[in-house]
Amino acid sequence: MMSVVGGSQMEVLYQVAVSPFCKAFCGLAFCYGSYYLFNRYLGKSSLPPGPRGLPWIGYTPCLGTAALDELASLHKQYGDVVSFKALGNTIVVLNSYQAIQEAAVLNRHKVGRCTLTVNHWLAKGHGISNYDTPRALNLRRALFRHLYGQEEVIDYLTDKNTGCELTRTIKQEIGHLLKTLEETQGTPVLVAPLMRLTAWRIMWRLVFGSTCNMDAEEIIYILQQISSNNMENGVLRISQQLPKCLLHVVDCVKSIQRLLGMDKLAARYDSVCRILNRELDRSDQSAYRPGSLLHRFQKDEKLQVEKEELGRLTFELMAAGTDTSSMTLTWACAYMAENPSHFQEVVGDIQMNNIHRYASVVPLGLPHVARESMTILGYYVPAGATILFNLQAVHEAQMDDREGSATTAIPFSIGSRDCPGSRFANKLLKDIVSAISDRFSVETTDNNIRNQRNADNPDRKSRVSKGLTRGPADGLYIFKVKSD
Repeated sequence: MMSVVGGSQMEVLYQVAVSPFCKAFCGLAFCYGSYYLFNRYLGKSSLPPGPRGLPWIGYTPCLGTAALDELASLHKQYGDVVSFKALGNTIVVLNSYQAIQEAAVLNRHKVGRCTLTVNHWLAKGHGISNYDTPRALNLRRALFRHLYGQEEVIDYLTDKNTGCELTRTIKQEIGHLLKTLEETQGTPVLVAPLMRLTAWRIMWRLVFGSTCNMDAEEIIYILQQISSNNMENGVLRISQQLPKCLLHVVDCVKSIQRLLGMDKLAARYDSVCRILNRELDRSDQSAYRPGSLLHRFQKDEKLQVEKEELGRLTFELMAAGTDTSSMTLTWACAYMAENPSHFQEVVGDIQMNNIHRYASVVPLGLPHVARESMTILGYYVPAGATILFNLQAVHEAQMDDREGSATTAIPFSIGSRDCPGSRFANKLLKDIVSAISDRFSVETTDNNIRNQRNADNPDRKSRVSKGLTRGPADGLYIFKVKSD
Protein backbone atom coordinates (compact mmCIF):
# COMPACT_ATOMS: atom_id res chain seq x y z
CA MET A 1 0.00 0.00 0.00
CA MET A 2 2.79 2.39 0.92
CA SER A 3 4.61 1.63 -2.32
CA VAL A 4 1.49 2.45 -4.34
CA VAL A 5 1.04 5.77 -2.53
CA GLY A 6 4.72 6.56 -2.90
CA GLY A 7 4.58 5.76 -6.60
CA SER A 8 1.58 8.07 -7.07
CA GLN A 9 3.36 10.91 -5.34
CA MET A 10 6.44 10.43 -7.47
CA GLU A 11 4.33 10.48 -10.61
CA VAL A 12 2.61 13.68 -9.53
CA LEU A 13 5.97 15.29 -8.80
CA TYR A 14 7.23 14.15 -12.19
CA GLN A 15 4.21 15.65 -13.95
CA VAL A 16 4.74 18.93 -12.12
CA ALA A 17 8.44 18.91 -12.97
CA VAL A 18 7.83 18.48 -16.70
CA SER A 19 4.95 20.97 -16.83
CA PRO A 20 5.43 24.16 -18.92
CA PHE A 21 4.92 26.29 -15.81
CA CYS A 22 7.74 24.58 -13.94
CA LYS A 23 10.05 24.80 -16.94
CA ALA A 24 9.34 28.50 -17.28
CA PHE A 25 9.91 29.04 -13.55
CA CYS A 26 13.21 27.16 -13.64
CA GLY A 27 14.28 29.11 -16.71
CA LEU A 28 13.55 32.42 -15.01
CA ALA A 29 15.35 31.28 -11.86
CA PHE A 30 18.39 30.27 -13.92
CA CYS A 31 18.42 33.59 -15.78
CA TYR A 32 18.10 35.58 -12.57
CA GLY A 33 20.82 33.52 -10.89
CA SER A 34 23.14 34.00 -13.86
CA TYR A 35 22.39 37.73 -13.93
CA TYR A 36 23.05 38.03 -10.18
CA LEU A 37 26.29 36.04 -10.30
CA PHE A 38 27.57 37.96 -13.32
CA ASN A 39 26.90 41.32 -11.70
CA ARG A 40 28.14 40.15 -8.31
CA TYR A 41 31.40 38.55 -9.35
CA LEU A 42 32.18 39.78 -12.86
CA GLY A 43 30.23 42.86 -13.89
CA LYS A 44 29.88 44.71 -10.61
CA SER A 45 33.33 43.92 -9.31
CA SER A 46 34.98 46.40 -11.70
CA LEU A 47 32.26 49.06 -11.68
CA PRO A 48 32.19 51.85 -9.09
CA PRO A 49 30.41 50.93 -5.84
CA GLY A 50 26.71 51.52 -5.49
CA PRO A 51 23.35 50.08 -4.50
CA ARG A 52 21.82 47.01 -6.08
CA GLY A 53 18.37 46.91 -7.55
CA LEU A 54 15.94 44.63 -9.29
CA PRO A 55 16.97 42.93 -12.55
CA TRP A 56 16.72 45.40 -15.49
CA ILE A 57 14.49 47.77 -13.49
CA GLY A 58 17.45 48.71 -11.35
CA TYR A 59 17.66 50.98 -8.32
CA THR A 60 14.25 52.65 -8.21
CA PRO A 61 14.77 55.20 -5.36
CA CYS A 62 16.79 57.32 -7.79
CA LEU A 63 13.99 57.31 -10.35
CA GLY A 64 11.69 60.02 -9.11
CA THR A 65 11.22 63.44 -7.63
CA ALA A 66 13.64 62.78 -4.74
CA ALA A 67 16.54 61.83 -7.03
CA LEU A 68 18.90 64.55 -5.81
CA ASP A 69 18.27 63.69 -2.16
CA GLU A 70 18.93 60.04 -2.93
CA LEU A 71 22.14 60.86 -4.82
CA ALA A 72 23.33 62.87 -1.82
CA SER A 73 22.75 59.82 0.40
CA LEU A 74 24.59 57.55 -2.04
CA HIS A 75 27.48 60.02 -2.14
CA LYS A 76 27.85 59.79 1.64
CA GLN A 77 27.57 56.01 1.60
CA TYR A 78 29.72 55.07 -1.40
CA GLY A 79 32.03 58.00 -2.08
CA ASP A 80 33.00 60.22 -5.00
CA VAL A 81 32.14 57.73 -7.77
CA VAL A 82 28.85 55.83 -7.55
CA SER A 83 27.14 53.50 -10.01
CA PHE A 84 23.74 51.85 -10.25
CA LYS A 85 21.37 50.43 -12.84
CA ALA A 86 18.18 52.11 -14.04
CA LEU A 87 15.89 50.46 -16.62
CA GLY A 88 18.81 48.58 -18.13
CA ASN A 89 21.11 51.63 -18.21
CA THR A 90 24.34 51.89 -16.25
CA ILE A 91 24.43 55.24 -14.40
CA VAL A 92 27.74 56.56 -13.06
CA VAL A 93 27.62 59.64 -10.82
CA LEU A 94 30.76 61.72 -10.27
CA ASN A 95 30.59 63.65 -7.00
CA SER A 96 33.93 65.47 -6.80
CA TYR A 97 35.83 68.04 -8.84
CA GLN A 98 38.69 65.57 -9.31
CA ALA A 99 36.41 62.86 -10.68
CA ILE A 100 34.64 65.27 -13.04
CA GLN A 101 37.92 66.73 -14.25
CA GLU A 102 39.32 63.26 -14.97
CA ALA A 103 36.26 62.38 -17.04
CA ALA A 104 35.71 65.72 -18.79
CA VAL A 105 39.30 66.82 -19.37
CA LEU A 106 41.65 63.84 -19.25
CA ASN A 107 39.14 61.62 -21.09
CA ARG A 108 37.47 64.41 -23.08
CA HIS A 109 37.43 62.44 -26.35
CA LYS A 110 35.76 59.49 -24.64
CA VAL A 111 32.90 61.54 -23.19
CA GLY A 112 29.98 62.81 -25.27
CA ARG A 113 26.40 63.98 -24.83
CA CYS A 114 23.82 61.46 -23.65
CA THR A 115 20.54 61.52 -25.59
CA LEU A 116 17.65 61.55 -23.14
CA THR A 117 14.48 59.79 -24.27
CA VAL A 118 11.91 62.52 -23.57
CA ASN A 119 14.18 65.25 -24.92
CA HIS A 120 14.64 63.22 -28.11
CA TRP A 121 10.86 62.75 -28.35
CA LEU A 122 10.41 66.52 -28.19
CA ALA A 123 13.39 67.60 -30.34
CA LYS A 124 12.84 64.94 -33.03
CA GLY A 125 16.56 64.63 -33.71
CA HIS A 126 17.28 68.35 -34.13
CA GLY A 127 19.54 70.66 -32.18
CA ILE A 128 22.76 70.58 -30.20
CA SER A 129 22.10 70.03 -26.51
CA ASN A 130 20.66 66.49 -26.61
CA TYR A 131 22.82 64.75 -29.20
CA ASP A 132 26.30 63.39 -29.82
CA THR A 133 25.86 62.95 -33.57
CA PRO A 134 28.25 64.42 -36.16
CA ARG A 135 25.53 66.93 -37.09
CA ALA A 136 25.11 68.10 -33.49
CA LEU A 137 28.87 68.45 -33.08
CA ASN A 138 29.10 70.47 -36.32
CA LEU A 139 26.31 72.77 -35.12
CA ARG A 140 28.07 73.19 -31.78
CA ARG A 141 31.32 74.18 -33.49
CA ALA A 142 29.37 76.57 -35.71
CA LEU A 143 27.77 78.14 -32.63
CA PHE A 144 31.19 78.86 -31.15
CA ARG A 145 32.32 80.29 -34.47
CA HIS A 146 29.28 82.49 -35.03
CA LEU A 147 28.88 83.61 -31.42
CA TYR A 148 32.44 84.49 -30.53
CA GLY A 149 33.38 85.54 -34.05
CA GLN A 150 30.65 88.15 -34.02
CA GLU A 151 32.12 91.64 -33.82
CA GLU A 152 29.51 92.94 -31.38
CA VAL A 153 30.13 90.03 -28.99
CA ILE A 154 33.89 90.55 -29.19
CA ASP A 155 33.44 94.25 -28.39
CA TYR A 156 31.20 93.45 -25.43
CA LEU A 157 33.48 90.75 -23.99
CA THR A 158 36.54 92.99 -24.30
CA ASP A 159 34.77 96.10 -22.96
CA LYS A 160 35.41 98.08 -26.13
CA ASN A 161 33.35 101.25 -26.02
CA THR A 162 32.33 101.16 -29.67
CA GLY A 163 28.65 101.86 -29.06
CA CYS A 164 27.56 98.66 -30.80
CA GLU A 165 23.88 97.68 -30.68
CA LEU A 166 24.43 94.65 -28.44
CA THR A 167 26.33 96.59 -25.77
CA ARG A 168 23.81 99.42 -26.00
CA THR A 169 20.92 96.98 -25.53
CA ILE A 170 22.59 95.34 -22.52
CA LYS A 171 23.20 98.70 -20.84
CA GLN A 172 19.67 99.81 -21.66
CA GLU A 173 18.07 96.66 -20.22
CA ILE A 174 20.21 96.79 -17.07
CA GLY A 175 19.26 100.45 -16.68
CA HIS A 176 15.58 99.58 -17.09
CA LEU A 177 15.91 96.85 -14.44
CA LEU A 178 17.56 99.24 -11.98
CA LYS A 179 14.88 101.87 -12.60
CA THR A 180 12.11 99.33 -11.99
CA LEU A 181 13.73 98.21 -8.73
CA GLU A 182 14.23 101.81 -7.65
CA GLU A 183 10.57 102.60 -8.29
CA THR A 184 9.56 99.95 -5.75
CA GLN A 185 10.79 102.43 -3.10
CA GLY A 186 11.80 99.73 -0.68
CA THR A 187 8.62 97.68 -0.91
CA PRO A 188 8.95 93.91 -1.44
CA VAL A 189 9.11 92.86 -5.10
CA LEU A 190 9.00 89.48 -6.84
CA VAL A 191 12.28 89.52 -8.78
CA ALA A 192 12.05 86.38 -10.92
CA PRO A 193 9.79 87.93 -13.62
CA LEU A 194 12.02 91.03 -13.80
CA MET A 195 15.14 88.92 -14.27
CA ARG A 196 13.41 86.86 -16.94
CA LEU A 197 12.38 89.93 -18.93
CA THR A 198 15.89 91.38 -18.73
CA ALA A 199 17.63 88.18 -19.83
CA TRP A 200 15.09 87.48 -22.60
CA ARG A 201 15.40 90.91 -24.24
CA ILE A 202 19.19 90.75 -24.20
CA MET A 203 19.21 87.26 -25.70
CA TRP A 204 16.70 88.39 -28.32
CA ARG A 205 19.08 91.10 -29.50
CA LEU A 206 21.88 88.53 -29.72
CA VAL A 207 19.85 85.85 -31.54
CA PHE A 208 17.50 87.93 -33.72
CA GLY A 209 19.60 91.09 -33.98
CA SER A 210 16.63 93.34 -33.23
CA THR A 211 14.58 94.75 -30.38
CA CYS A 212 12.02 92.32 -28.96
CA ASN A 213 8.55 93.76 -29.55
CA MET A 214 6.68 91.01 -27.74
CA ASP A 215 4.43 91.98 -24.83
CA ALA A 216 5.91 91.48 -21.37
CA GLU A 217 3.02 89.15 -20.50
CA GLU A 218 3.80 86.89 -23.46
CA ILE A 219 7.50 86.79 -22.59
CA ILE A 220 6.71 85.88 -18.98
CA TYR A 221 4.32 83.17 -20.22
CA ILE A 222 6.97 81.65 -22.50
CA LEU A 223 9.61 81.62 -19.81
CA GLN A 224 7.23 80.12 -17.27
CA GLN A 225 6.58 77.23 -19.68
CA ILE A 226 10.30 76.73 -20.26
CA SER A 227 11.09 76.96 -16.56
CA SER A 228 8.32 74.52 -15.61
CA ASN A 229 9.60 71.94 -18.09
CA ASN A 230 13.21 72.34 -16.98
CA MET A 231 12.28 72.00 -13.31
CA GLU A 232 10.20 68.86 -13.94
CA ASN A 233 12.00 67.05 -16.76
CA GLY A 234 14.83 65.53 -14.73
CA VAL A 235 17.57 63.23 -15.97
CA LEU A 236 16.46 60.44 -13.64
CA ARG A 237 12.77 60.46 -14.47
CA ILE A 238 11.50 57.03 -15.50
CA SER A 239 10.43 58.45 -18.86
CA GLN A 240 13.96 59.74 -19.58
CA GLN A 241 15.46 56.28 -19.01
CA LEU A 242 13.00 54.36 -21.19
CA PRO A 243 14.44 52.64 -24.27
CA LYS A 244 13.97 54.91 -27.28
CA CYS A 245 12.55 52.02 -29.29
CA LEU A 246 9.39 52.36 -27.19
CA LEU A 247 8.70 55.93 -28.33
CA HIS A 248 6.49 54.79 -31.21
CA VAL A 249 4.31 53.06 -28.60
CA VAL A 250 4.27 56.25 -26.51
CA ASP A 251 3.16 58.21 -29.59
CA CYS A 252 0.22 55.87 -30.15
CA VAL A 253 -0.91 55.40 -26.55
CA LYS A 254 -1.87 58.74 -25.02
CA SER A 255 -2.53 57.15 -21.63
CA ILE A 256 1.19 56.33 -21.34
CA GLN A 257 2.01 59.98 -22.02
CA ARG A 258 -0.39 61.05 -19.27
CA LEU A 259 0.92 58.42 -16.85
CA LEU A 260 4.53 59.57 -17.32
CA GLY A 261 3.68 63.27 -17.41
CA MET A 262 4.99 63.57 -20.96
CA ASP A 263 1.76 65.12 -22.24
CA LYS A 264 2.25 68.23 -20.07
CA LEU A 265 5.88 68.56 -21.12
CA ALA A 266 4.89 68.30 -24.79
CA ALA A 267 2.06 70.84 -24.41
CA ARG A 268 4.38 73.42 -22.86
CA TYR A 269 7.12 72.76 -25.40
CA ASP A 270 4.71 73.05 -28.35
CA SER A 271 3.24 76.30 -27.04
CA VAL A 272 6.71 77.87 -26.82
CA CYS A 273 7.72 76.58 -30.25
CA ARG A 274 4.56 77.99 -31.85
CA ILE A 275 5.36 81.48 -30.57
CA LEU A 276 9.04 81.28 -31.54
CA ASN A 277 8.19 79.94 -35.00
CA ARG A 278 5.77 82.84 -35.45
CA GLU A 279 8.57 85.27 -34.64
CA LEU A 280 10.95 83.36 -36.93
CA ASP A 281 8.49 83.72 -39.81
CA ARG A 282 8.19 87.45 -39.17
CA SER A 283 11.96 87.85 -39.08
CA ASP A 284 12.39 85.72 -42.19
CA GLN A 285 9.96 87.87 -44.14
CA SER A 286 11.94 91.00 -43.33
CA ALA A 287 15.29 89.13 -43.60
CA TYR A 288 17.35 88.26 -40.55
CA ARG A 289 19.43 91.16 -39.32
CA PRO A 290 23.08 90.96 -40.46
CA GLY A 291 25.25 90.06 -37.50
CA SER A 292 22.51 88.20 -35.65
CA LEU A 293 23.12 84.56 -34.81
CA LEU A 294 20.17 83.51 -36.97
CA HIS A 295 21.58 85.38 -39.96
CA ARG A 296 25.01 83.82 -39.52
CA PHE A 297 23.59 80.31 -39.20
CA GLN A 298 21.34 80.78 -42.22
CA LYS A 299 24.17 82.11 -44.39
CA ASP A 300 26.58 79.32 -43.38
CA GLU A 301 26.85 77.39 -46.65
CA LYS A 302 28.69 74.49 -45.03
CA LEU A 303 25.87 73.86 -42.57
CA GLN A 304 22.85 74.37 -44.86
CA VAL A 305 20.47 74.70 -41.92
CA GLU A 306 16.86 73.82 -42.74
CA LYS A 307 13.89 75.72 -41.32
CA GLU A 308 12.85 73.03 -38.81
CA GLU A 309 16.41 72.76 -37.56
CA LEU A 310 16.68 76.54 -37.28
CA GLY A 311 13.51 76.52 -35.17
CA ARG A 312 15.03 74.04 -32.73
CA LEU A 313 18.27 76.06 -32.56
CA THR A 314 16.26 79.19 -31.79
CA PHE A 315 14.48 77.35 -28.99
CA GLU A 316 17.74 76.09 -27.49
CA LEU A 317 19.44 79.49 -27.68
CA MET A 318 16.54 81.41 -26.17
CA ALA A 319 15.57 78.77 -23.59
CA ALA A 320 19.06 77.89 -22.37
CA GLY A 321 20.31 81.45 -22.52
CA THR A 322 17.38 82.91 -20.61
CA ASP A 323 16.08 80.37 -18.09
CA THR A 324 19.35 79.50 -16.35
CA SER A 325 20.58 83.11 -16.44
CA SER A 326 17.40 84.50 -14.88
CA MET A 327 17.43 81.75 -12.24
CA THR A 328 21.04 82.58 -11.38
CA LEU A 329 20.15 86.26 -11.03
CA THR A 330 17.25 85.39 -8.73
CA TRP A 331 19.57 83.24 -6.62
CA ALA A 332 22.04 86.15 -6.64
CA CYS A 333 19.44 88.35 -4.94
CA ALA A 334 18.97 85.69 -2.28
CA TYR A 335 22.72 85.44 -1.75
CA MET A 336 23.16 89.22 -1.57
CA ALA A 337 20.39 89.44 1.02
CA GLU A 338 21.97 86.71 3.15
CA ASN A 339 25.54 87.97 2.78
CA PRO A 340 25.52 91.78 2.59
CA SER A 341 29.09 92.01 3.89
CA HIS A 342 30.33 90.25 0.72
CA PHE A 343 29.08 93.12 -1.45
CA GLN A 344 30.63 96.16 0.18
CA GLU A 345 33.28 96.28 -2.53
CA VAL A 346 33.35 95.84 -6.31
CA VAL A 347 31.82 92.54 -7.43
CA GLY A 348 34.51 90.19 -8.71
CA ASP A 349 35.14 86.51 -9.38
CA ILE A 350 34.98 85.62 -5.67
CA GLN A 351 31.42 86.86 -5.30
CA MET A 352 30.29 85.35 -8.60
CA ASN A 353 31.82 81.96 -7.75
CA ASN A 354 30.02 82.02 -4.41
CA ILE A 355 26.72 82.85 -6.10
CA HIS A 356 27.14 79.94 -8.52
CA ARG A 357 28.01 77.58 -5.66
CA TYR A 358 25.04 78.81 -3.67
CA ALA A 359 22.67 78.40 -6.63
CA SER A 360 23.80 75.26 -8.50
CA VAL A 361 21.08 76.08 -11.01
CA VAL A 362 21.73 72.91 -13.06
CA PRO A 363 22.67 70.52 -10.24
CA LEU A 364 23.60 67.51 -12.40
CA GLY A 365 24.51 69.40 -15.55
CA LEU A 366 23.43 67.85 -18.82
CA PRO A 367 24.06 64.08 -18.87
CA HIS A 368 27.07 62.62 -20.64
CA VAL A 369 27.70 59.24 -22.24
CA ALA A 370 30.86 57.15 -22.30
CA ARG A 371 31.75 56.83 -25.98
CA GLU A 372 34.43 54.33 -24.99
CA SER A 373 35.24 52.47 -21.81
CA MET A 374 37.52 54.37 -19.44
CA THR A 375 38.83 54.50 -15.90
CA ILE A 376 37.83 57.27 -13.48
CA LEU A 377 39.57 57.43 -10.09
CA GLY A 378 40.53 53.80 -10.60
CA TYR A 379 37.00 52.61 -11.38
CA TYR A 380 35.98 51.06 -14.67
CA VAL A 381 33.26 52.89 -16.62
CA PRO A 382 31.90 50.85 -19.55
CA ALA A 383 31.13 52.25 -22.98
CA GLY A 384 27.54 53.38 -23.22
CA ALA A 385 27.22 54.26 -19.54
CA THR A 386 25.40 57.47 -18.64
CA ILE A 387 27.74 59.78 -16.69
CA LEU A 388 26.31 62.45 -14.42
CA PHE A 389 28.43 65.33 -13.15
CA ASN A 390 27.09 66.14 -9.68
CA LEU A 391 27.87 69.87 -9.80
CA GLN A 392 25.79 70.52 -6.70
CA ALA A 393 27.93 68.12 -4.64
CA VAL A 394 31.09 69.85 -5.90
CA HIS A 395 29.74 73.29 -5.05
CA GLU A 396 28.63 72.23 -1.59
CA ALA A 397 32.08 70.78 -0.94
CA GLN A 398 33.64 74.05 -2.10
CA MET A 399 31.38 76.05 0.20
CA ASP A 400 32.45 73.81 3.10
CA ASP A 401 36.05 74.16 1.83
CA ARG A 402 36.33 70.40 1.45
CA GLU A 403 37.51 70.88 -2.15
CA GLY A 404 39.94 73.64 -1.23
CA SER A 405 40.10 77.19 -2.52
CA ALA A 406 42.03 76.20 -5.64
CA THR A 407 38.98 74.88 -7.50
CA THR A 408 36.57 77.30 -9.10
CA ALA A 409 32.81 76.93 -9.39
CA ILE A 410 31.70 75.01 -12.48
CA PRO A 411 28.10 76.11 -13.14
CA PHE A 412 28.53 75.60 -16.89
CA SER A 413 30.26 72.23 -16.47
CA ILE A 414 33.71 71.60 -17.99
CA GLY A 415 35.21 69.65 -20.86
CA SER A 416 34.26 69.21 -24.49
CA ARG A 417 30.51 69.50 -23.81
CA ASP A 418 30.44 72.44 -21.43
CA CYS A 419 27.98 75.27 -22.07
CA PRO A 420 29.04 77.00 -25.33
CA GLY A 421 27.64 80.33 -24.13
CA SER A 422 29.49 80.35 -20.81
CA ARG A 423 31.88 83.23 -21.63
CA PHE A 424 29.06 85.52 -22.68
CA ALA A 425 26.82 84.43 -19.80
CA ASN A 426 29.56 84.91 -17.20
CA LYS A 427 30.18 88.50 -18.22
CA LEU A 428 26.49 89.34 -18.53
CA LEU A 429 25.68 87.91 -15.10
CA LYS A 430 28.60 89.74 -13.53
CA ASP A 431 27.55 93.04 -15.13
CA ILE A 432 23.97 92.73 -13.88
CA VAL A 433 24.94 91.64 -10.36
CA SER A 434 27.51 94.46 -10.19
CA ALA A 435 24.91 97.02 -11.24
CA ILE A 436 22.44 95.81 -8.60
CA SER A 437 25.11 95.69 -5.89
CA ASP A 438 26.41 99.18 -6.72
CA ARG A 439 22.94 100.73 -6.53
CA PHE A 440 21.10 98.73 -3.86
CA SER A 441 21.39 96.87 -0.63
CA VAL A 442 19.18 93.79 -0.90
CA GLU A 443 17.08 92.56 1.98
CA THR A 444 14.68 89.71 2.41
CA THR A 445 11.25 89.55 3.93
CA ASP A 446 10.56 87.38 6.99
CA ASN A 447 10.80 83.62 6.35
CA ASN A 448 11.76 84.25 2.73
CA ILE A 449 15.31 82.98 2.51
CA ARG A 450 15.73 81.58 5.99
CA ASN A 451 14.00 78.34 5.05
CA GLN A 452 15.49 78.08 1.55
CA ARG A 453 18.99 77.01 2.37
CA ASN A 454 20.83 75.89 5.43
CA ALA A 455 23.47 73.23 5.21
CA ASP A 456 22.47 71.95 8.65
CA ASN A 457 18.75 72.09 7.94
CA PRO A 458 17.38 68.56 7.40
CA ASP A 459 14.55 69.98 5.29
CA ARG A 460 16.69 70.66 2.22
CA LYS A 461 13.87 69.62 -0.11
CA SER A 462 12.59 73.19 -0.26
CA ARG A 463 15.65 73.93 -2.40
CA VAL A 464 15.87 70.69 -4.32
CA SER A 465 14.41 70.46 -7.80
CA LYS A 466 13.10 67.26 -9.30
CA GLY A 467 14.16 68.35 -12.78
CA LEU A 468 17.06 69.61 -14.83
CA THR A 469 17.17 72.98 -13.06
CA ARG A 470 16.57 74.14 -9.53
CA GLY A 471 15.19 77.55 -8.82
CA PRO A 472 14.74 79.32 -5.50
CA ALA A 473 11.38 79.38 -3.82
CA ASP A 474 9.38 82.35 -5.08
CA GLY A 475 10.52 85.15 -2.83
CA LEU A 476 10.02 88.84 -2.29
CA TYR A 477 13.10 91.03 -1.93
CA ILE A 478 13.54 94.60 -0.80
CA PHE A 479 15.90 96.88 -2.73
CA LYS A 480 17.05 99.93 -0.80
CA VAL A 481 19.03 102.57 -2.66
CA LYS A 482 22.49 102.94 -1.19
CA SER A 483 23.47 106.36 0.07
CA ASP A 484 26.31 107.98 -1.86
